[in-house]
Amino acid sequence: MMAHKEFNFSIYKTTFYGQYWEAKNTKAVVVLAHGMGEHSGRYKHVAKKLNEHDFSVVAFDHFGHGKTTGKRGHNPSFEAVLESIAVTVEKARAFFPNTPVFLYGHSMGGNTVINYALKKTTHIQGIIATSPFLKLAFEPPKIKLAIGKVLQKIAPSITMGNEINPNDISREKTEVKKYINDPLIHFGNHRLPFGGVGASGIGAYHGKHGFDTFSHHKSVSKRGTWLDPPIRYAPYNGKLNLLKKPPLTVMT
Repeated sequence: MMAHKEFNFSIYKTTFYGQYWEAKNTKAVVVLAHGMGEHSGRYKHVAKKLNEHDFSVVAFDHFGHGKTTGKRGHNPSFEAVLESIAVTVEKARAFFPNTPVFLYGHSMGGNTVINYALKKTTHIQGIIATSPFLKLAFEPPKIKLAIGKVLQKIAPSITMGNEINPNDISREKTEVKKYINDPLIHFGNHRLPFGGVGASGIGAYHGKHGFDTFSHHKSVSKRGTWLDPPIRYAPYNGKLNLLKKPPLTVMT
């Protein structure tokens, strides 16, 4: 079993969640930056494989992602994102002193580690970037770009759906299901089914079925007007006496 520990740090009024997996004989440490909309916990299998080759792994959840606090999908600035990587690198050096440090980023994380290496003075031994987000895969509608520029000035914290189709993230259907059913992943896509995929409780997290799953359903009686007589509604104890005929009085 891998040695696993959690940690936290705070910058920009945000509390970051971090975790690391320690190899038995650490020869180097890999600082991992995850992709857009996901979280560091999705890379446990990567950490396991690296641990087997004596690489310890230190990871964190980006601004607005996973277990890190703040509005989902929002960060103060790109400079703040680079600073969060810098703090995590320093954490890695504190956990594993006098050990070579590598940066590994996937997708959006690939973009951040590349920019970190280009813009910051670092003493890391190398950069690994898989499927780095260097440009958009499609041209966004011009109206959406125009609205985005306006909102950036008047409401910079507003977020919009990324329109990622989860079916495109992997050829493995089980991985697609894990992605959709993971409550720490955030996305906005009209192509997603309500309630996630499969019969798992977590799978019913998103959409209408999330409301159905986590709600306590019960019937409620609603009176139409103030003229509604109380005798119509339960409980009926005592009310039924009003319907009983009065005793017949015999006059002599």
